[in-house]
Amino acid sequence: MNTRIVTVSIVSLGLSAVATAQTQAPQVTLVSLPAPSGGSGVSLVDMNAAGDVLGATTIGSHSEIVEWVGGTTPVVYPRLSGDQGANKDYFPVAINKAGAVIGTSRVHASGNQPTQGIYWDVGRHPTAVPDAVNLTGLSDGVAIAGTTGGAQFDLQNAARWASQTGQPSVLPYSSKLTECPGQFAGFCNGFGGPISPNGRYVFAYATEGEARGYEGTLYSDGVAVSGVDAFQLRASQITDAELIVGSKDTGIRSTITQSNVNQAYRFEAGVFIPLGALPGAPPGTAFESIANSINSSGVIVGRSDVQLGSFQHAVMWINDQIIDLNTAYAGQLPANTMAIEAFAINDSGQFILVAQNTDTNVTKYYVARPLIPTHTTITSNINPSTYGQQIHLVAKVTPDSGPVPTTGSVSWYDNGALVGTARMTTIGTSSWEPSTWTGGVHNVTAVFPASTTLASSTSLVFEQTVNPAATRTVVSASPSPATHGQAVKLTATVVPTSGTIAGTVTFKSGSTVLGTGNLDARTKQTWLTTSFAKAGSYSITASFAGSQNFTASSSSAVTLTVK
Repeated sequence: MNTRIVTVSIVSLGLSAVATAQTQAPQVTLVSLPAPSGGSGVSLVDMNAAGDVLGATTIGSHSEIVEWVGGTTPVVYPRLSGDQGANKDYFPVAINKAGAVIGTSRVHASGNQPTQGIYWDVGRHPTAVPDAVNLTGLSDGVAIAGTTGGAQFDLQNAARWASQTGQPSVLPYSSKLTECPGQFAGFCNGFGGPISPNGRYVFAYATEGEARGYEGTLYSDGVAVSGVDAFQLRASQITDAELIVGSKDTGIRSTITQSNVNQAYRFEAGVFIPLGALPGAPPGTAFESIANSINSSGVIVGRSDVQLGSFQHAVMWINDQIIDLNTAYAGQLPANTMAIEAFAINDSGQFILVAQNTDTNVTKYYVARPLIPTHTTITSNINPSTYGQQIHLVAKVTPDSGPVPTTGSVSWYDNGALVGTARMTTIGTSSWEPSTWTGGVHNVTAVFPASTTLASSTSLVFEQTVNPAATRTVVSASPSPATHGQAVKLTATVVPTSGTIAGTVTFKSGSTVLGTGNLDARTKQTWLTTSFAKAGSYSITASFAGSQNFTASSSSAVTLTVK
């Protein structure tokens, strides 16, 4: 059976499961673990709270168990003394919080030979678990779950071992399996499942051949727990609080099989909570999904179909909202590669991601490590400012832990448009000095991009208000006095408190408009040449119209005498 068993200790908080308006996958970096010396290829099966990763590699032509201590250094596990040099493969199953490991051995290249369950203590000393055909779960102590019996399926039973040297306690079949009137009867066979970290709870299941049915049973200290409708139910993980995740029959048939579709669920406080699958199944059908593991923050990882009977994507549920991890992490995956499954999430938010090349079908395993969250804030040397004043904006990037970033650049946006980038300083800041921003409110954001260890972050919108600069307008007339009919030059000078002036000036004699002129930015002046046909006294004014960047202003009147 290819049931994946994950044992995760529910201890501390970790990746937050707080939902936002639009739930998104956490930012991670995908890490490929190296094969040990002499090893070829890497497959991963489990990871504990400390980030120690359990998997396998091929050395020579045989599979060997490997632990990556702290998720970095590969260590090949020793074999049982009688298996040194034997023609056997060793397969990993689970690693617990303390670092103890369980696995199985089997004669190389033979699927019909019985397997042997093996336990390694924290010192990596192997012990053959008595009568263990397969092992499926390891508590944080020494209790073990698995399968005992003969090589044939109809002689096997789910079992629990109180220790690695004890005899198995058989977990009985359920009476709901109609072809199983008694133990070892008919076409029935039992399989072990996950065990809780405290070793109290075991979830196992039995199957019956002709009816193609199976039933899961929750056991507490070896006794079946009543009130759990577990027909057509499988579990991937069970916690000390009796919380279970796995898959359950929906009662909905697909269009390509005679069987009902199974979907991910969470069983908590006596209630089955369906988690659903990725959307897109044709009407009247449903996609399959499975929940593989959950951490103490309630974040669940698993997989879901995206095409009936074919493609599947790795998924995550946060607050029971499903997220497609293939889409979320597409930018980090090689070309023509899909993320097809996720499992073994721990309380630090790390999990294992499986990817497959769509051209070659080659499978690759990654450890997804959450990036350290960062927070970007913006301050200004002056706000509100006046048009033309030098604005000095500073973005400060603060990580939740560790030193501030001193490399890379921050991208600056004004009303959603990129205005430029500026490098980080040695104190974790980036500066931007806009000198030509127009009057009005500028919605400024600063974006710090993700690095290999730090998550990206975008500041809240910072409203930089730029007020128009005040102006003062004066007017003069030359010559004065003038003779009627003589050309007179009217000059308006508009002086701003800051900035380079631009705009239009209107010249008047009393209420009569004489003409307009555009200001010269260099001289701050504009001119109008006119004449007066009649002798008399004229009251001359100049009015600056104002703009987005400058306030309007009018000159005091000057008297022009025309003889």
